Amino acid sequence: MRDKILVIGASSFVGEHFLSKYSGEEIVATYNSNKLKNAIQFNALTDDLSEVILNPEEIHTSIIFLGNTKPVSCFKNPELSHQLNVESIIRILKRLKEWGVRPIFISTEFVFDGKKGGYKEVHSTNPIVLYGEQKLLIEEYILVNFNEYVIFRLAKVYGLNKNDKTIFINWMEYLEQHQVINCADDQRFSPIYVGDVVDVLYQFSKSKYTGIFHLGGAQAFTRLELLELLLKERSKYLESKITINPCSFNSFDLGGEEWPVDVSLDVRKLMKKINKKWMTPQIACMYIVESFITGSCYEYN
Repeated sequence: MRDKILVIGASSFVGEHFLSKYSGEEIVATYNSNKLKNAIQFNALTDDLSEVILNPEEIHTSIIFLGNTKPVSCFKNPELSHQLNVESIIRILKRLKEWGVRPIFISTEFVFDGKKGGYKEVHSTNPIVLYGEQKLLIEEYILVNFNEYVIFRLAKVYGLNKNDKTIFINWMEYLEQHQVINCADDQRFSPIYVGDVVDVLYQFSKSKYTGIFHLGGAQAFTRLELLELLLKERSKYLESKITINPCSFNSFDLGGEEWPVDVSLDVRKLMKKINKKWMTPQIACMYIVESFITGSCYEYN
């Protein structure tokens, strides 16, 4: 009976959150270097998926988190990132096709050039960073080789927990030691809470949906707008004076590439498929600030 979900690259940020909420006998998970309990070690650069998955006939869907998701690292190590993000993923997809398993592939907002924003699934792609090019190659491979599939173009993901290195947490930690912060006022995107991402992935893994979907928050923000939301909430507890220096996003050291500026996504196609309570950046800032100031711990379901 095909009733299992194969989660490849489950030690990623989103993958670990997925396993923390959805686990049990229906989940088969793999990791590479960051060991996970009850998961299978799998090195996509050296191993064949058939060597570690012994009962593929039990799997109906595979969520593919695996890959180097850091654009700067991809650009600085083009050969290695191509091997991981393109060659190894294609080998995995070939095996999934042989097994009759539907892939759910996690792509990126960076398949767009960022000149327009508000991108719908039907808009033309035109990546200007290597990471986006690599993800688009996999999208194109899936479109040619699979009839049933899901491609999620994922927006910037944030969390609520200290030390998770996501955007609001990084700012809160920085502001504990600094009174001045440089912040881009031109980059616009559709931030989404990691808990909402894993809920969508699980619901889609249990559905028969197929196609390309944009997975992001319902509202787009610039980095400066998000920082202002956080500072407004922080000011309810602290009377410290913070100086913000607005600047261009590409004025930061981005490793040699110019990044797309407006990668905001139109997520209405996805929203029509999913019925759930969504986190917003406004609510996230409230919980994060309260956690930092009072030491409280919050779990959102």
